[in-house]
Amino acid sequence: MTDVFSPEQKSRMEDVGSEFRLEQDDSDDPADWSLIEIHPQVFRHDRGVRQPGEPASSSFTFENPGDAQDLHWILTAEEGSVSAVRIAVDGRKPTLLPAILEAGSCRSTRRRPGWRSDRGEGQSL
Repeated sequence: MTDVFSPEQKSRMEDVGSEFRLEQDDSDDPADWSLIEIHPQVFRHDRGVRQPGEPASSSFTFENPGDAQDLHWILTAEEGSVSAVRIAVDGRKPTLLPAILEAGSCRSTRRRPGWRSDRGEGQSL
């Protein structure tokens, strides 16, 4: 294990403000892995006061300073149940997330091919 990470990778991982994930490469070697830096961001939807039947939605902008990578998310219901959540990225057709979350529960993605976050600014979620 001593030679698994390069000195440069070890130095980057010492920064407590950085997060990483390991991804197995597409080679025949089961020990072939890549260290990928991720850039987590937190968004909070404020339901606010609405009229009966008025939809509640929020728009957020995020940046991915790294290379293109799969988009992952964690949904948490804090003060009530949540259902019929739709997510649209960069004007694409919204995707309905098939989940009902009760207060205090959460749901996360593992891998959703096709949802990519390209390098750049001003991505809309």
